[in-house]
Amino acid sequence: LAYSPDEKTLVSGARDAQLKFWNTADYLLEDNVVAHLYAINYLSFREDGQYLVTCSMDKSLKLWDMSSRNLVKVIDKARNAGHGTSINKVFWSTYSGVIVSVSDDRSIVIWQIEPQNLWKFPLQPFGKKYLKPHLEDMKKKQVSDFLEEMSVVMEQINQENLELRSRLQQVEGEAKRLKD
Repeated sequence: LAYSPDEKTLVSGARDAQLKFWNTADYLLEDNVVAHLYAINYLSFREDGQYLVTCSMDKSLKLWDMSSRNLVKVIDKARNAGHGTSINKVFWSTYSGVIVSVSDDRSIVIWQIEPQNLWKFPLQPFGKKYLKPHLEDMKKKQVSDFLEEMSVVMEQINQENLELRSRLQQVEGEAKRLKD
């Protein structure tokens, strides 16, 4: 679930693998698009609202043009050596064209999206030496801002994992209590 940056559109994606576009003036459904093969786990707008990226249990990322609501690009293992398992979170960085995806395969991948170009580099290990060739063209402030943004995202993911572990322990405890 995400609001467009101008807050005129609400987009939802769920287990039915469809994107639903809602007008926020009256919250009426404007459009319904079959988007993935399996559940949509997360979606994120580019800062200018022109594009939307979705991620799914089907192991793919998909980029959507918001003006036409058409699919622009599919990023998956077969086409782009993408993730091998369900992609759980996707984040469109405010750094120009960078998408960050997180998967059950325990990898974090940064995707540089440009009109005719797509490249990625996994964050394993995450460090300046490994990232240096990819970040050389950026100014020091841009690198600093990007790494700070990544730090915030990683903290959010860690917090979500802690909450999920806690909830799992509660459910397991409840299941054991009911069994006894």
